[in-house]
Amino acid sequence: MGDRINIELRFGYLDPLRCHPNSIHIYGHWAGASVIEGNLLREAIDAARTRWDDPNYCARIILSRLMKDSHNETTGWGIAPHYTDSENPAVVVDLENLTVSVGDDYYSFGKYCEGVFQ
Repeated sequence: MGDRINIELRFGYLDPLRCHPNSIHIYGHWAGASVIEGNLLREAIDAARTRWDDPNYCARIILSRLMKDSHNETTGWGIAPHYTDSENPAVVVDLENLTVSVGDDYYSFGKYCEGVFQ
């Protein structure tokens, strides 16, 4: 039980055919609604705005903002090299192309942070 979600932080691809993403996956056990319907991810990406051009720092800021004060907890958030259990649509934060996709919908970082969903 929970409100599980996976957020893929994609740093690009490992191969020239773009078949194998170079990613880490953040698992939130109770974060699905906060990410999909709320502002949690939007605020995290916006907080990293000055580092959008630096994927390593951008990813760290996003992760820190998502976890907020729960970094000392033993449950709630996880990190994996692959997709794990989820009850919500896939979310991909593409740090190379500065886009967010939720299911089949894609947004630029700027539009996503503004809440402009086309």
